[in-house]
Formats: sequence, structure tokens, C-alpha cells
Amino acid sequence: ALSNISRKAGWAYKFFRPWLGDGLVTSEGRKWQRNRRLLTPAFHFEILKHYVQLFSESTGVLLDKWSSYGPGASVELYYHISLMTLDNILKCSLGYESSCQADGQWNPYVQAVQDLTRLIAVRDEYFLNYIDFFYYLSASGRRFREACKFVHTFSEQLIAKRKEALEARAITSSTSRSGKCLDLLDILLQAKDEDGTGLT
Repeated sequence: ALSNISRKAGWAYKFFRPWLGDGLVTSEGRKWQRNRRLLTPAFHFEILKHYVQLFSESTGVLLDKWSSYGPGASVELYYHISLMTLDNILKCSLGYESSCQADGQWNPYVQAVQDLTRLIAVRDEYFLNYIDFFYYLSASGRRFREACKFVHTFSEQLIAKRKEALEARAITSSTSRSGKCLDLLDILLQAKDEDGTGLT
């Protein structure tokens, strides 16, 4: 059953790989099975239940923002819900307070994520875009590369800081970080195979 679930067909996954890498979303076969096995503990109920408070805080920010528009105001749901979702992902997975809901499109990380999403969505509209060589020569391809570099640098800096914190404080999956529940990044950085090999 796992081998069937892990198969990734279609060009969409190929388009996402430069951004998301070869992780659980885009990998296949044995690599997907290994990643899935190492990630499973991070989604245990006892861990996930601590995220409810974070979800509630993000929802509160969204509702306060809508309330400020006044009675009868119209809002673009997709835009605001997307920002709240990104806010939740950054808080729960990286332990990062981004203020992205307040900053909106002025936040450079939000702008990069929106550009990547938009560029992937329209990439298949032109045949030559399927070929990386030609795509990266285009204006869209160059912007895609710039946005990928930005989000990768952002993530790598957060991961590097967290690794230092984990090593300095000898945090384990049974302890907390600065009195807070461990987030997804803490857990993933400590995930190991039987031979001691972690995620990359």
C-alpha cells in the first residue's frame, strides 16, 4: 500500500522540487517511505494538540483584522486565509513569529511564496516552460530562481540557529524549548534512522 501511495506522477511535482526539494511531498519509493517513517512521530496526537493554541492565536489575528474593516466590508477570503495558513505553518513547523498576516504582501517571505505559487501554477501554459533550460532563461524562470533562493536562505538560517540551540541546550523530544512545546523543526532535526542517519 505504501508503495502505491508514494508514487508521484505528473509534471507538477517536478515543478515543485526546486522549491520544496526531494522531501515527503515530492519524493517516491523507498525515499518517501523512509521520510514518512521518520516524520510519523512528529504527528502524534500528544504533539499536535499543543498546536491548537497557535491555531487559535492566528485565527484571532485574522478576525481582528476583519473587524477593523468595519460592518459590511468585503474581504478577499483566499488572500487572507492563505496568510493565516502560512502564519500557522511558520509557527508550528519552524517556531517562527512572522507577523505575515499584519504585513501581508509587504512581507518579503510572503511575496516570495506567492510568486513561487503563481509561477508554478502558470508554468505549464507554454510548452518550452517544461524544459528547465529554456524556462530559466525567461523572466518568469529568473524570478522563480530568485524566490527559491530567498526562501531557501530564510529556512537555512532558521535551521542553523535551531541546530545551535539544540546542541547548546541538549534538548530532547521529551523536553521543551524555553518552556514551550517542541515544534516540528525540533523533532525533525532529532529524527534518526536505526543507523543514526537523520533527515537532510
